[in-house]
Amino acid sequence: AVVMGKTVTTEFAYFSPGPTANPWNLRHTPGGSSSGSAAAVASGMVPIAFGTQTAGSLIRPASYCGIFALKPTFGTIDLRGAKRFSPSLDTLGWLARSAEDLELMRCAMTGDDYVPLDIPKPASLRIGFCRTHEWPLVDEGGRQAWAQARRLAEAAGVQCRDVDMPASLAGLLEAQKTVMAHEAAVSLDAEYKGHASQLSPAIAALLETGRGITRQAVDEAHRLANVGREQVAVLMEGLDALVVPSASGEAPEGLAATGDPAFCRVWTLLGLPCVNVPGLMGPTGLPIGMQVVGWAGGERALVGVGGCLGGVWR
Repeated sequence: AVVMGKTVTTEFAYFSPGPTANPWNLRHTPGGSSSGSAAAVASGMVPIAFGTQTAGSLIRPASYCGIFALKPTFGTIDLRGAKRFSPSLDTLGWLARSAEDLELMRCAMTGDDYVPLDIPKPASLRIGFCRTHEWPLVDEGGRQAWAQARRLAEAAGVQCRDVDMPASLAGLLEAQKTVMAHEAAVSLDAEYKGHASQLSPAIAALLETGRGITRQAVDEAHRLANVGREQVAVLMEGLDALVVPSASGEAPEGLAATGDPAFCRVWTLLGLPCVNVPGLMGPTGLPIGMQVVGWAGGERALVGVGGCLGGVWR
């Protein structure tokens, strides 16, 4: 590969954005934290770009910018050389304009021999559509895109069924926030103590919150995550993947914020592989992606599912 350059990210891969705009409409955010990577791929500057995800920093910008992204299973890719934020959550991934390029990069990163991606036929897929506990945050455009995704999948022959997250897992989103804040406070302790005046209000508030979280609260968050992994595995029995929202809808207007990662937090906490699949559009002509969640360690199969659904939804 030829390294083309370094793209813009948010401060410490958190919420404070840089100057990057969304290539589809420069008045809208490209998402974050992988803002520059998503914009560079979506605008055709580069075919593939790296990003990281601790909450929703790969899937959300890919959704907003209308491209593919892969967040691999937690721990798949070595993070040496990357600034750590939350070691239990940080995951290196990448963004591309095709599922095939996601797989090519996966092989380059893991050392697997490259074999052209197997794109399954729609009729062979068994997909669970899961609105998740965060569904009330979806806006009207997101709801329309979700309904269209289901209609198009069924029309193409995909075997679809509704899947509901157990009520006992409603706390997973807050558990992710607890783990992230606590570990960020540890990881950025030197920055907090020595350079507090240079930190944005958003990151300073996160670190202050994290410093006040008890070990007991962190342990309880991890316990719930372990339960979540077991219960989601049961939910996925007989399925190739789950489809869940990538974001609440289209990219929000304005460059002062990067959008809400609510729909990615749970899956990042559980460490499962996720692919953003583009193709659907919102009411103002901006992209809305769908997030496909797969089995731990099953990146190649999941990328193939994403490639199939990308063709169905295009």
